Amino acid sequence: MNKNTLGNLIGAAILVAYVGISYLLYDPSKKEISSINSSINSNDEILESTDDTASKIFNNSSDSIFLLWVSDKKFESGLMSTTFLIDTIPGMLGSGSLITSLYNIMNEKDEPYKYLFAINIKDDFTKYSNWHELKGGKIKMFPFMKLKGGVIIANLTFKNNNKFETLPYVVSQSEYKPTIGEGFYFIGNAGGHTGVIIMMTFLRADKNAYIFQGSVRGGESVAPIFNDRGEVIAMVVSYDEEKQEVYALPSFLFF
Repeated sequence: MNKNTLGNLIGAAILVAYVGISYLLYDPSKKEISSINSSINSNDEILESTDDTASKIFNNSSDSIFLLWVSDKKFESGLMSTTFLIDTIPGMLGSGSLITSLYNIMNEKDEPYKYLFAINIKDDFTKYSNWHELKGGKIKMFPFMKLKGGVIIANLTFKNNNKFETLPYVVSQSEYKPTIGEGFYFIGNAGGHTGVIIMMTFLRADKNAYIFQGSVRGGESVAPIFNDRGEVIAMVVSYDEEKQEVYALPSFLFF
């Protein structure tokens, strides 16, 4: 893609961001769970908190968390969600990729969207150089409660070299186990704001899922969930609004 085309595309994305879009939290069956119409304000808000742990987690991890923008047309509003950067091979430099669910990058025809871009949640949305074009990588499927057909993880990589650090994450089930009542944090792009950090409580583990007490809003699909050490332990996959339960895929299943 040449510079002019990229500039036009990012201009359209910025226009969409400030005029307003429909945020979706989706499942693989394409059934809409939640929709919020709102505008995006880059670097606008972190939920107020007197929790020093939350502030520390945000400050240490925000360089590795992104807004994911996908669309089939340059001048058309796109879908936006959350994605984050981790090493596909723990500890190996240069193996980083962005993690998302496959359904976040597939259109209604079950084909990959033509345009895939990410911008770091701390960067200036008005500078096209901050928007990074992505390409698809490998995918992996897991059976998952609440989602027909399971959940499919897609790895995305930057088409050009990037400057971003990867997040630490729990790579084996024996390495870290959440306990009932323990507090965790996730960072997503919710309700028209980028980089919102929210706390929730661990309830139980069930098959390939961690279940938390809490709530999510549109734009927080695939938000990374952190323990108090700042390690990613899971990512948001679905939400039961009636029960106020958040369902997440554990990080030891990412690869």
